Amino acid sequence: MPPARTASGHRAYEEGHIGRLVFIRRAHELGFSIEQIRTLLALAEPTRASCAEVQEVARTFRRSAGEAHRSLQT
Repeated sequence: MPPARTASGHRAYEEGHIGRLVFIRRAHELGFSIEQIRTLLALAEPTRASCAEVQEVARTFRRSAGEAHRSLQT
């Protein structure tokens, strides 16, 4: 659920929103794509707690990062 707005139109972030934004920024800094971040956030929902799915996203990322690293070395 998006953050509420104050009377002056500013966003009023709650603790959960801040944690989510910190996660997004950190995942982006680590090189995860927007789509990968969306997938991880969806998997973090209480009804979707599947370690196997999260591990698959991480494996896919690691493979693509390894390929990018190897291409930079040649």
